Amino acid sequence: MADRSNRVAIIALALSGAAFFGGMPAVAATADAGVQAEPEGADIIVTARRREETLQSVPIAVSAVSAATLERRQIDSVAQVGEAIPNMTYQTGAPTGTGASTPSVFIRGIGSAETSLGTEPGVGLYVDDVYIARSVGSVLDLVSVDSVQVLRGPQGTLFGRNSLGGAILIRSRRPADRLSGSVELKTGRYDRADIRASLDVPLSDTLRTSLSGMRERRDGYVRNLDGDKANGNIHREAARFVAEWQASDMLKIDVNADMTRIRESAPPSVLLGLVPTIPGTPVPSSIQEISNLQAGCFGGSVLADSGNPRCIDQGAILGPFRTLGGYSTDNAIFDSQGSRPFGNASRIDIRGVSGRLEWTLSPELSFKSITAYRTLDAFWTSNSDHTPNPGIETKNDQDQKQFTQEFQLLGKTGSLDWVLGAFYMHETGDALNVVAFPQVIFRSGGGFKTDAIAGFAQGTYRITPALNLTLGLRYTDERKKYDTLANQQIIGVIADPVSRTFVDLRATPIPFVTGSTPNLAFTEFTPHANLSYDWSSDLMTYVSYSRGYKSGGYEQRLAPGTPTIPSFRPEYVDSYEAGLKATAFDRSLTISAAAFHAKYKDLQISVVDGPAPTLTNGGDATLNGAELELGWRPVRGVTLTGFASYLDAGYDRLTPRAIVSGIRLGSRLPSTSRWQFGGSAGFDVPLTGSLSLRPNVDWSYRSAQYLDSANERLLRQKGYTLVNGALTLASTAGWSVSLSGRNLLDRTYLVSGLAQYNIGEIEGQYARPREWALGFKYQF
Repeated sequence: MADRSNRVAIIALALSGAAFFGGMPAVAATADAGVQAEPEGADIIVTARRREETLQSVPIAVSAVSAATLERRQIDSVAQVGEAIPNMTYQTGAPTGTGASTPSVFIRGIGSAETSLGTEPGVGLYVDDVYIARSVGSVLDLVSVDSVQVLRGPQGTLFGRNSLGGAILIRSRRPADRLSGSVELKTGRYDRADIRASLDVPLSDTLRTSLSGMRERRDGYVRNLDGDKANGNIHREAARFVAEWQASDMLKIDVNADMTRIRESAPPSVLLGLVPTIPGTPVPSSIQEISNLQAGCFGGSVLADSGNPRCIDQGAILGPFRTLGGYSTDNAIFDSQGSRPFGNASRIDIRGVSGRLEWTLSPELSFKSITAYRTLDAFWTSNSDHTPNPGIETKNDQDQKQFTQEFQLLGKTGSLDWVLGAFYMHETGDALNVVAFPQVIFRSGGGFKTDAIAGFAQGTYRITPALNLTLGLRYTDERKKYDTLANQQIIGVIADPVSRTFVDLRATPIPFVTGSTPNLAFTEFTPHANLSYDWSSDLMTYVSYSRGYKSGGYEQRLAPGTPTIPSFRPEYVDSYEAGLKATAFDRSLTISAAAFHAKYKDLQISVVDGPAPTLTNGGDATLNGAELELGWRPVRGVTLTGFASYLDAGYDRLTPRAIVSGIRLGSRLPSTSRWQFGGSAGFDVPLTGSLSLRPNVDWSYRSAQYLDSANERLLRQKGYTLVNGALTLASTAGWSVSLSGRNLLDRTYLVSGLAQYNIGEIEGQYARPREWALGFKYQF
């Protein structure tokens, strides 16, 4: 009821605000319009090579979305940006994650859907040059953002570890030099009630500050038939403070602080199907024999048969937006192993502070220091059996802290532009994973520590005025340590498949990790070479080679009988690329194209050959693809864009463990569509001297893809088309009213999934259905 009241209030404020401000005379011409118009013919600035360059001049496959474009398309999350990027998959809802706040990100077929602290992402995320190490909570809401850049292909030299698929760079808007601000209210489907606000306050001619924040509320879209709250809701707040001090003509210091608070329901997973369990699986890997649970109800269990009430009936498969997923784990038992109650929840707290120093030593030499400290505290539950009866219920706790320090020295010596740098990261964390079955609880986890240092150098030499050679190299030294919990245990009553009796372990829990955990150490060189040629001021071509590296780690999700903590090796990619960038028609048309061939080695593949999905080095793969991006401003006030991409991603070699888990040489890599297409059309139509109408429509198509490594039939998402639209009425007086919609065709499609054959069930998460929003914004 409170959310409904919030929505009514926001609609009233929006309409009354439009009426009030609409009656005001237009302010001075220097006032901001309600929605920023993209400057005609403006060059987009990117920092793909650690220095500011125009998008069309940098010989790298990079896509950039400006603040004006974000607002014109009513994009408020980095996840929505991924719909318009070739060969990129950015889906919220990692299979073992927190729901809408944890992504699965893949670029050119390389990425990760894992959430464990023992693993690493495959696509690097940087906010104001600060590396975000963990995927949990990284579906960032775009609060006061200046631009989003997506670098495709390995970025191992300048951006380093875990950027072998590519990198996402988010740049915050810098404080204004005058008192200014904005407030935006938005309502919509699912009792949406959002507010965003910012205030820029210059404290002096040299010191500027900015404070921005947001609050989002949306009901869930997966109905719980047991009466619990719907899953998939959005309930979060975020704030950001920026101070920028121009200490002198040569020295600038920035300080940034941010926080995010998320209090949402469990992931919106539903049951997709029930399958026979794998026959003959040895104890203790076979969950149905340990816990007397067999999800499918139609296989030969040792202690269960189709009449067992713990089996899941076929009637529990209820479609994409309904579940029976109640929680029944005894809180008293559960709380004896954890500090938080068991229930339907996803809670995340993120805090960060960073400092940036830029010192111009001379016109040709500058120094930059970036220091940051961030913390993550996350907790989420899930009901994998999707029934209100005792089945499979899990709880995850993560507590992570990271400190990073980077130094950069950028110079220009004659025909050589160069950058030298050093990077250090210290990361610590604790993880607890609890899986509750009808009569037994598995508890695993431990403490993690990572220390990584790196040094890098890259230079671009102008051989001739048109020919440029870039060479770069990075050295990384990384050390990891994992201290297991002293009480990794089976707790409760388990079934003994040999004697066919039950064993009571509540008084004497059994530890199931018996060996020591070795420390891990990785060292790696990641080179880069690029040769570009400017045929004219409107045409540039390039060829390049890059090597990417993703560090190895530990498997945190454990099962009984594990002698030592499993670990896995790093994975590597060697990528060869050729591309061109061109402009035409007085620079109103821009063209970017690239083709690539990559050898992907020692893939860290998620396999399900035991009680839980685990990572292993499963083999090698080859990636071949091509990309095209177009932008055209045929006349003033009209902006057209389009993109297309192709990706052929298949395995060359598989390990025996990967084969046993169901992966075949003919399988496609997960979350990779062969074809992607898309485009947008935006218009700025003057109505009066002070009013303009700004319609925008964008669409994208993605061909079929599998959401798991084994290409499970139920986790195949067929091709689909998405259409989004926005209509904005803007005034030079600073106000605007917008009506927008996402997934206007109301497509139903999967964004993640998990096949757990050993318990006989397959679950998945569907994207949010069609949504509309009405917004009002005022800038001053």
